[in-house]
Amino acid sequence: MSDGIGKTIRVIAILVIIIILSAAFVIYLSRNRGFVGGSTNFRNVNDKMIRDLIVMETEWPDYPADTDVIKIMIINHSATEPFIPAADRGDEWILEFYDDKNQEWRKTRHIGKNLCWDFYRKSYGQEDYGENIRPSGTVPGGGSLIYLCNLWAYYNLPLQSGRYRVIFPDMLLASRHDLAVEFVIRDFTPEELETRANQVREGWEENDAENNEENSEEYMTDEA
Repeated sequence: MSDGIGKTIRVIAILVIIIILSAAFVIYLSRNRGFVGGSTNFRNVNDKMIRDLIVMETEWPDYPADTDVIKIMIINHSATEPFIPAADRGDEWILEFYDDKNQEWRKTRHIGKNLCWDFYRKSYGQEDYGENIRPSGTVPGGGSLIYLCNLWAYYNLPLQSGRYRVIFPDMLLASRHDLAVEFVIRDFTPEELETRANQVREGWEENDAENNEENSEEYMTDEA
């Protein structure tokens, strides 16, 4: 009888160990599954209608790996039609990585739920939005808007070197469109870093560090 009980206890102990090890392995995989995910869901970005009316660009064509914010400007060349996000969309922006080996765009894995834009304080005070009301992301006809894609809020930095694109999915200009703009993450020399820190691109002057700190604090409050 005692031998039977002993065998049962040993079997149970082995099963418990297997369950613990399996759980630990699953947790390890979930935390270390890599930055790059599956193939992109976006096969038709920047269609001809959008290319004729909308300009989407990053502040710089390349960035160092520890860049915490990608600033994106959209200019709406339509005379009257606003450029607006669809009401039923999920993520406000999506970051993808180009897989040179397989020659395809791939998803990137991020922390948190949905990726949301932020905006500089100057945008919050515009007459179109009212005081201290977060802008909707709408770009009126003939207007422009600068969006902040806060990498620091959703990704473990630094990013790996390579070619990236930011996608704004499900934007409306008469019909639905997916926009994308590309940039490169690469190693910067100390001299290049110093030069970039002292550079101000024309039209982006309001995007200074002080505004960024203020906006980042409220961003975390609004989007929590």
